[in-house]
Formats: sequence, structure tokens, C-alpha cells
Amino acid sequence: MKFATDITADIKKQQGRKQVQRQIASVQSSTVNAIGDISATISTISEIATAIASAGEEQSAVTAEMSSNMRVAAAGVPAISRSMGTIARSMTDIDMAARKVRESSRSIA
Repeated sequence: MKFATDITADIKKQQGRKQVQRQIASVQSSTVNAIGDISATISTISEIATAIASAGEEQSAVTAEMSSNMRVAAAGVPAISRSMGTIARSMTDIDMAARKVRESSRSIA
């Protein structure tokens, strides 16, 4: 009977070892899958960060261009103002000349 008990004990030990091995293999497989998922998430985050950085650079370039355009426009304002003054003076001169022509034509008539 002792021999049968030893064999039964050995079988139970082997079954226990196999069960532990299966559990270890399962944990290893789950770990590999989790590492793959984490790696994919990190890759996605990296892509998003790159897109954000690119958008920031584009926004910076647009802002710089707008600023440059505003400086050019601001520099043109005094010239426009001077031109408007010249136009106003010319209109006054034209009005005076038209009055003189009208007065002259009345005196001739």
C-alpha cells in the first residue's frame, strides 16, 4: 500500500507542477499582451504629441505672418493719411476753380 500511496503522491506532485506551469505560462502570456497594449498606447500618445507640436509650430508661423502684415499695414497708414490730406486740398482747389469759372461765365453772360 505504501507503494500506491507514493505513486499517488508523485502523480499529485506532477499535476501540481503542471498546474503551476500552466499558471506561469498564462501570467507570462498576459504580461506579453499587456506590454503590447502599453506599447501601442505609448505610440498613440507619441503621435498625438507630434500632431500637437506640429499644430503649435503652424500656429506660431501664422501668428508671425499676421504680425508682419499688421506692421506693414500700420506703416502704410501715415502715407494713406497724407494722401487723403492731399486729396482734400486738391478738392478744395478744384471747388475754388469751379467757382471762379462759374463767376467768370456769369460775368461774360
